[in-house]
Amino acid sequence: MSSVSPNGNRLDRIEATLEHVTQRLDSISHRLDSITERHEALIQSVELLAAQGREHDKRIGQLTDLMLTLTSIVRRHEDRLGRLDEGQS
Repeated sequence: MSSVSPNGNRLDRIEATLEHVTQRLDSISHRLDSITERHEALIQSVELLAAQGREHDKRIGQLTDLMLTLTSIVRRHEDRLGRLDEGQS
């Protein structure tokens, strides 16, 4: 007969299973920490890109306004040149 009782053998298996589960939980915890860090980095990147997008939108609006102003100036000069040409003809 074995000196190990059935309960002792069962307890060893339970302890081994608990050790395995603990190791798995530690592994999952480390992976979760890594994923959380990457998630936070992605959030910061998206926030930065959004801020840059808003700044680009603002600059495009300014450039559009400038182009409209320049278009108006060019038309006035063309009109003036046209009147001058008519006066000289």
